[in-house]
Amino acid sequence: MSTDNTAASEHGADAETTQVPPPPPGDEPKLAWSVDDYADEAPANWHGRLIWAGLGVLVVAITAALVLLVSTLLGRHTTNTARPQPVPSPPATTTLAAAPPPASVAPLPPPAPTAASASPYTSLVGKWTGHERGLTVSPDGAIELVIPDEPACPACAAFQMPSATIHIGLTGYNGNLDGTPDGSGKFFGYVKDSSDTRVVPVAVPVEVDVMNASDYSYLGGPPGFIPAGRVLTVSINGDHVGSRSEGHVLGDQVPFCDAAAARKSVCGA
Repeated sequence: MSTDNTAASEHGADAETTQVPPPPPGDEPKLAWSVDDYADEAPANWHGRLIWAGLGVLVVAITAALVLLVSTLLGRHTTNTARPQPVPSPPATTTLAAAPPPASVAPLPPPAPTAASASPYTSLVGKWTGHERGLTVSPDGAIELVIPDEPACPACAAFQMPSATIHIGLTGYNGNLDGTPDGSGKFFGYVKDSSDTRVVPVAVPVEVDVMNASDYSYLGGPPGFIPAGRVLTVSINGDHVGSRSEGHVLGDQVPFCDAAAARKSVCGA
């Protein structure tokens, strides 16, 4: 292609281009987000945001209050559950254990009596015997006397008579200033009771004398005879001599013997 044709073609192309006249100055289109429109809408949007923000704060406050209330209730429930509840204790039952049997302990020998602690009736304590008669003296001065009851059977021999039992209580003795017997062997008391007051009445005075058999004046024997042991006489209501005919079978003529004198038949067969 020639230069002329090219120029003509370019000229023709330019000639076919449509020219758009510029718009008038007053008719320029406005943008949708222009500054004026934003300025008109800004107050309305800010007011809505304030409303939503207030609602959000209110919702948050209500939620926090609910959470606090639920936490408090759960805390109280947990405390009540964790706190140990008092359990009623069963009634106490007292059981008395049976006392164990006392251990077997060998008894200790009693201490040797002293002059202050010994019974003043020590020289009399024990059993004394006579012909169909018996007498027992306790450390406290109590005497049990058993003799034939002649009024119950006057026609009977002594060994056939029933027995009368008399209880005597000693209350004094001939003593020293320190309260011990003076060695005279004289003791005094009274009749406490009698199974037959015809033989021995009640409440009458009694004297009991103890001595060596060798010093007993009513005993006889061959020259040089010295009876063994000791004898004891009982005088009731002043009857110191006594007589078999009176039926009392007491007095100085019918004493009681200790074991040593009884073996020698000092107080009867």
